[in-house]
Amino acid sequence: MYMAMDQREANLFFQMVNHYYERSIGLGGGTVVRLDEDGEFTIGPDSVGHRLYEKGLLFGGDTLTTTDVVVALGKANLGHVEQLKHLDKVLLQRVYDKMVEMVEETIDKMKKCRASTGNSSWRWKYFIANRIKRGFRVS
Repeated sequence: MYMAMDQREANLFFQMVNHYYERSIGLGGGTVVRLDEDGEFTIGPDSVGHRLYEKGLLFGGDTLTTTDVVVALGKANLGHVEQLKHLDKVLLQRVYDKMVEMVEETIDKMKKCRASTGNSSWRWKYFIANRIKRGFRVS
């Protein structure tokens, strides 16, 4: 999951965003996903970080990550997809839906922050949030 912006957009964004509007969630490409036997799961907040290429299932490791989920569902193409064939697609879709929900909740918090302060720099956060939503293929 990444966000594509040209240099002009990135510079303008970072110059205009007020730190009061920053929100952080424990969700990235190396975020660890834990599956329980009863069909429940947890996402993060820990991560394999830069060790994704040695720890992630997609690359022959033993840790399920959000990157593995996205690739197993066909939303990205990288690594050794055949190593993910044993995973339950229905459960992975639930994990993916939760990932999207986490992003959407963060976006909603930013919207509430804008409504309460009226600061115009918020519109750049909204711009970035929409880019993230498109990257996660949220309709």
